[in-house]
Amino acid sequence: MKISFNEQNNMFDLIFQNEKVQISNIQCAVEWFDAVGIMHRFESSATESMLKKSDGKTLKLLFKKNNCPEMEWEITEEKNCLLSRLTAINSTGGNIKIKTLEPFFISQDGNIEIDGKLNQARFLGLQRLCGDIRPQYLWEELYAHCSFSSSMMGCLYNKSTESALTIGFVSTADMFGELSFKFDTFRNLKKFSAFCRAENVSLEPGERLVSEKLSVNIDDSAQNGLTNYTKRLQKEMKSGVWSTPVTGWSTWDYYFGNISEENILENVDFLARHKQEIPVEYIQIDAGYTVDKLYEWENWNERFPHGPAWLVNQ
Repeated sequence: MKISFNEQNNMFDLIFQNEKVQISNIQCAVEWFDAVGIMHRFESSATESMLKKSDGKTLKLLFKKNNCPEMEWEITEEKNCLLSRLTAINSTGGNIKIKTLEPFFISQDGNIEIDGKLNQARFLGLQRLCGDIRPQYLWEELYAHCSFSSSMMGCLYNKSTESALTIGFVSTADMFGELSFKFDTFRNLKKFSAFCRAENVSLEPGERLVSEKLSVNIDDSAQNGLTNYTKRLQKEMKSGVWSTPVTGWSTWDYYFGNISEENILENVDFLARHKQEIPVEYIQIDAGYTVDKLYEWENWNERFPHGPAWLVNQ
């Protein structure tokens, strides 16, 4: 992999060894809300000063701009793989709320080539709500859609040459990662972004927030790309391999979001009394318990007056 960093515009270019996959003008960015609720965006290309530090394998870049949080961009090069992480440091002097952290994005000044034009590639993406991975031929899909999104990861590949670029977040400790593609009416790339939803995490002056780790990988086929991505995800998250199938019941399958302490405990009691016939090991409480935001796990609504700890103990 060839990496070149342009200090004039604070962007990266990537050319992988076979030179069939090329990415130009890669940046990082942070979006945040100030104390009065106005949203701001700071892109590395707009920095006023930049500090660079490298140990040969890992490059750290610190971007600063007046009245903006500082951005520390960490990029580690491995064999056929690039790992990227972004840290936002609140140097604004006041309290802020972080909306997104983007450790990898390309604007319309940049480009992605997968052995040819991007709009000729195929895209494998993960839809979080249905858990489905399906191929999309961008040239055909762009007649109907000018944008695509994928949860956590995505794989761009050329069907004829099998060159594949897999980009995905390999950790999920604190935030959900997402990929987003936007094209113009002429099917040219307008923006690509790999970002973490920080969900308005509050930062006091001097506090910092670190994104999840992003992997950028090149393989000779989409299958190998997805396999290597899942191996990296397993390694980063220290996940194990189940020796037997997991059995469980999810509240969403029957109640959708209309759940409460009472109906959950009724079902738990039934499953406990019929464990021989229905050997369920796990109960998943899905959407329906939050006060406001879908993924706000700490504050539970009035249908759960005793809170999560009490319910689990029951």
